[in-house]
Amino acid sequence: MGGYYQWQLFDQYVKRIDGNGALIWQLDFNGGLYSNYNQTINGVACADDLSMYVSGTFYDSIVVGQYTLTTAVPNRPDIFLAHVSPSGTVLWLKQIGSDFQHDNAGEVTAYPGGRVILVGTVTGPTVNFLGQTMQTDTMNQYFMARIDGAGNIQNLSIASPTGSYSTGSGGNCVCTDVAGNIYSILYPQSPILLGGTTFTNTYYDNLVKMDSSMNVIWTNTVSSSYYYYGPYTSRIRADRTGEVVALLHSSGHYYSSSFLRKFTSSGTAYATYLAGQLPNTFSVGSIYSWYTYFSNFDLDSCNNIYVGAGIGGNYYSGKEVHGSYLVRFSPALQPDWIWCDTISNPQGYWYYLGADVVATSPNQCFVSGNFSDTLYLHDTLYATNNNIGYYGKFSAVMSAPLNLTPAKSSTTCAMKGTTLSASGGGMVQWYTTPTSSISVGSGMSFTTPPLPAGTYTYYADATTCTITTGRAPIVFTVHPGPQLSVNSGTICGGQTFTFFLTGAQFYIFPALTPTVKPNFSTTYSIVGINQMGCASSVNSSVTLLPLPQMNIMGLNKVCPGYPQQLTASGALSYYWNTGATGNAITVAPISNTVFVVSGIGPNSCTNSISMSIVVEECAGIQESTINEPRLYPVPADDALNISTGTDAQIIISDVRGSVVFSGPVLAGTTAIPIRSLEAGCYFVTLKYANKSNFRKIVVSR
Repeated sequence: MGGYYQWQLFDQYVKRIDGNGALIWQLDFNGGLYSNYNQTINGVACADDLSMYVSGTFYDSIVVGQYTLTTAVPNRPDIFLAHVSPSGTVLWLKQIGSDFQHDNAGEVTAYPGGRVILVGTVTGPTVNFLGQTMQTDTMNQYFMARIDGAGNIQNLSIASPTGSYSTGSGGNCVCTDVAGNIYSILYPQSPILLGGTTFTNTYYDNLVKMDSSMNVIWTNTVSSSYYYYGPYTSRIRADRTGEVVALLHSSGHYYSSSFLRKFTSSGTAYATYLAGQLPNTFSVGSIYSWYTYFSNFDLDSCNNIYVGAGIGGNYYSGKEVHGSYLVRFSPALQPDWIWCDTISNPQGYWYYLGADVVATSPNQCFVSGNFSDTLYLHDTLYATNNNIGYYGKFSAVMSAPLNLTPAKSSTTCAMKGTTLSASGGGMVQWYTTPTSSISVGSGMSFTTPPLPAGTYTYYADATTCTITTGRAPIVFTVHPGPQLSVNSGTICGGQTFTFFLTGAQFYIFPALTPTVKPNFSTTYSIVGINQMGCASSVNSSVTLLPLPQMNIMGLNKVCPGYPQQLTASGALSYYWNTGATGNAITVAPISNTVFVVSGIGPNSCTNSISMSIVVEECAGIQESTINEPRLYPVPADDALNISTGTDAQIIISDVRGSVVFSGPVLAGTTAIPIRSLEAGCYFVTLKYANKSNFRKIVVSR
């Protein structure tokens, strides 16, 4: 949309241009000749079917295509709404006007189903609403109307005074979200009722969210009173998450300032960005500008915010110099892309630069404005002696991610993943080639898979929604680990094994020592580290052979000098500590003696076992009183005779304590057969009614 001046006539037009800036069609909005007021286009909205709705205010009369409107009261402003087809044909032109004073149009915004939402103010008491006559209060009253494609009002909500005194209400901003909710700015000058809610924050801009039936969901104060020099709201937009961005200005002319403010989906303000926070990079000669403003903004489908901004106020060689910005803010309200040019204006007048901004895709937007004298746009100089309009198309190009670095350590070793990191805007994607369409990871850091030794190049780019940077390379070297060699071996149980390694500078052993004593066959992993700090491991297998399971058979208690045989088992060959060999030897110790035999098994492993023999004096038949039992002969052979004066129970046990015979003994002499007993010492117990008698005997063969 652009505009031009003629003497006592402010005409406007709407242009449709293609993506390359070529004109498709132009539609003129021709106004009347009343010199004290200006005709304005306040809003343009594209519906679902690509038709266009244009809202505005006109004085006296207006001609659009084949349609003409005349104000209800001469020389007083009324509101017009035009519906234009995609080809530029005017489908209808309708009017909202009262019979009292001023009526002013606000924005028009598209609504699902080929409909639009229009806001503005009317003065009443009788108002023509697009052909319908209605009665309202005589003061300025805010209204919101949903209008279908034929120009019929589907819903209408008008602010009503709630007290005995009313000074009216206003508001000119409106937008919708993807869920069909409606947002607007309401400025009550006295308490009013709208959408079932009473507004008492007078002389404040109130941000209002309404449902599809125009009932108020929530409201919040956008700013303090703008009566005289306070800030006022010029545009609001809702993003795809239901959060709202508002553009506010002060009204102090050359001292004006502006700022963006963002609200959560529940209406809480949480971020603000002042125009003065932008870097002041414009200068002519040695003179810098001293104030900055935002003129307008729009949101793309990724919730990024495109803002037209300007600075000015310098005079250089008799000219007032202005500069312009185009800034893209992230959804968090932080600038991530800035374009700037300069405009010089010799007439000393103030003009808005970047008067409107429309985001057409996540990486492009259109900007319109006006200038006089000279304009530098995309490094091209334009010159004029009159104030004229301009529009341009801009692409936001992100820079590649910065600070691409390998892992924290400067050493990258073979078969270990390494972490690559980047910093920059948007989502970082990682690739193995400069042209691959499939990423291997995402995020500000990426850990590679284990890599063999060599030199590698990975690539990263950054994406914000669908805006993608060029790919930046990162080159890193993977160093090889040491080539290790280690011995393996076989040992017998109880032996130790020592590792011998080559190939590294340092080694890490599993038991912190190169010598181990395993309890079973084991494979050990040993780590070696070279001078680059890279490590590798090698395995050593230690096989453990079993020892022969040795055993000795023989008596462990004997009489002095009594011969007996010791028999060893469990090995293939035997060696006794007496010097004898073979598995069996005969011994006749006269004192306590330890006999040791070593045996060698089939795997050549040696084991030893010992046996301690206790030597004790052996008693024969001793004289005793007549009442004492007698045991004979001494030593006994085939039978043991027992003479006792009374009946008794006899128990015979060997030196191990095992019972070898038991039974009754009658008074007199009884012969006990002992031929089955081996030669050696035995213990005899005779149990009487009230006592026991113990004897030791020797059996010989």
